[in-house]
Amino acid sequence: MILKQRIKNKHLAYLEALEGRAILDEEQLARLATLRNTEQLEIQFEQYLNGIDMNNFDCIWQFNYSDYHIDALINVILVSETAIYLFKLNNYEGLHYINNEGILSHYITETQQLDILQLNCVKYSIYSILDDKYKHLPIYIKCVCLDETFELDAHTDHFPFLFKHDIIPYLNKINQLNKINQLNKKKVLTSVST
Repeated sequence: MILKQRIKNKHLAYLEALEGRAILDEEQLARLATLRNTEQLEIQFEQYLNGIDMNNFDCIWQFNYSDYHIDALINVILVSETAIYLFKLNNYEGLHYINNEGILSHYITETQQLDILQLNCVKYSIYSILDDKYKHLPIYIKCVCLDETFELDAHTDHFPFLFKHDIIPYLNKINQLNKINQLNKKKVLTSVST
């Protein structure tokens, strides 16, 4: 498998093309800023992916999911023969916690971020769109925090979060698991054929 190149989001390309030719309203300017921020996060994460051997993964960039309750952008999906990994990228700053509703919130401003909610919605809905050959695979979610100042309070479970300094070790770990699976498969095929 070859790592799929990230491409520019079509809405970002459209707004950037309009930016110099027309006056954008506030909503369009806000959307443009959000899309540019998302692109920078994806470029940053792509550098981590390019730094390791990704031969055991298929990569899907910018998976947009929408249903009656939620619209979600999952920045990166890695699919291997052993699992599916969903990554939601962010650059939140400062101290956060998980509130009583299970939503990531800033400790001071109480600003709510829907990353975990979006990841879980996609995780539990994705089976309906998966090809049958992938439905047996476990799906793992990661809320990837790329800003150095992001932290969680002491009472918040760190499980779905992946901090900047943990990205390479995590990617290496899942890559190693997939390599072990490949080796085990080859051993089984070799023993069956002899």
